[in-house]
Amino acid sequence: MRERLILSAILIVCGALTGLAAADSARRRLRLLGRLTEAVRLLRVRMLERAEPLRSALERTEEATFGEIARAMDDLTDASAAWRRVREKLTRRGGTLDCLTESDLAALTELFDGLGRSGQAEQRLLLDAALEALKHAQTDARAQMERANRLYPSVGLLVAATAVVLLL
Repeated sequence: MRERLILSAILIVCGALTGLAAADSARRRLRLLGRLTEAVRLLRVRMLERAEPLRSALERTEEATFGEIARAMDDLTDASAAWRRVREKLTRRGGTLDCLTESDLAALTELFDGLGRSGQAEQRLLLDAALEALKHAQTDARAQMERANRLYPSVGLLVAATAVVLLL
């Protein structure tokens, strides 16, 4: 009987931890969107106020994703082609951007498709639109995280409690 109680306690703890792990993707998405938003702000300052070249501005945002795109750019490649080149690697499981939704990735695609292709006024509009899209995505991610933090640990506990009842 004592072994069953110990096993029951272990199952309940494992269920709760499994629920918390399931909610982690939502937390990662919110943190990543915050970093990307800050990187776009820095990119805006470096490109529009300091007039830095695009590749240098991308590298100096200190965001890994933007640095990867800067490294993928060569003399013949623009930001759009570089983004398309590295997107699959960054978004596959275990990649830097694996927790982003399709709409998040669409906002980034729109940003990189227009970077460096027009004058300063158009770049300002593009960067402002990207900031707005990322802020909207952050709001969505925050709501999703709050739901996930309430739901998944409870479901994990419920499944573990069910297993305990079946065990006893």
